[in-house]
Amino acid sequence: MSTNRATLIGAGLLVCVLFGSGCANYYKVRDPQSGRVYYTQDLKQRTSGTVTLKDGKSGDEVSVQNSEVKKITKDQYDSARMTSGQNPQAEAEKKALAEKQAAEAKAAQQKAEQQAAEARAAQEKAAADAKAAETKAAQAKAAQAKAANSPQQFRTSLLAGKAQVDRTLQSLTALTSPTQADLQTAYKNFGQQVDLMKQHASQAKVDSDAMRQSREAYFAKWDQRVAQTDNPTIRAEADAMRTRLRTEQEKLIADAALTKETYDPFITDLEDTQKFLAGGLTNDAVAALGPTVKKAQENGKLLKQRIDTLIADIDSIAGKPATQPSGATATPPKE
Repeated sequence: MSTNRATLIGAGLLVCVLFGSGCANYYKVRDPQSGRVYYTQDLKQRTSGTVTLKDGKSGDEVSVQNSEVKKITKDQYDSARMTSGQNPQAEAEKKALAEKQAAEAKAAQQKAEQQAAEARAAQEKAAADAKAAETKAAQAKAAQAKAANSPQQFRTSLLAGKAQVDRTLQSLTALTSPTQADLQTAYKNFGQQVDLMKQHASQAKVDSDAMRQSREAYFAKWDQRVAQTDNPTIRAEADAMRTRLRTEQEKLIADAALTKETYDPFITDLEDTQKFLAGGLTNDAVAALGPTVKKAQENGKLLKQRIDTLIADIDSIAGKPATQPSGATATPPKE
């Protein structure tokens, strides 16, 4: 019997040797106090309730009291061995916290990218709006210059300016009248008329500059058309007409420049009056303006005379006969 038993034991040992770890045991050991879980193949239990094991990951010897021991398969051991010595709950919480922080960081990054995109869109919109406004202003300026190219439009603007000179002088006379009982209202009306006078002065300067530029373009176009005409009679008449028109338009430009310059001293007198009375609107202050008022009235009268001269120049050019080369006009074209 002993011989048979020894034979069986020997055979079992031989099988274990031949098949390697086929007879090895695998354990999962949990430490209730720390929550750590160990995986091992080498486990020794003691009578005191303490177990000693060889950590499957580090190879260190670990003692655990009141342990919870569970036998597991080799596959379970192999898959979990590298986590040996860790607290699964703590690791899960750590992993959840890391994922939460990563999600928050991703959300913050997405928010920042969205804000940056919105900022870029706002910046692009502002740039587009600025460009549109610039284009609109350029178009308005071009339209204004185009309107000024018309002699009739220039004439209408001059008549409006002349009428504004009268209204401004009337408001100045009312303000400085010894019988004026409501200085505040009269001063307010005077200020409004001065503002309108400034607008007309500014427009007159624009119209004058545009008329000068239009003249140069007009005669360049005239010369081009004459050069394309072989008929000597037409060329001779065209040259004579060009000479007369240039002389009259040069006078127009010169008178326009003189009128433009006459606005400045008139506007200065008006502004000086405004500034002086702004410091104290009293009857004494108004009485002290006598010389300035007289000068403004003289400058206003001179300005009206020069506007009349300029209007006469325009009427003179517009009244010329329309003898001209084919395709040309006697006065700058109304665009």
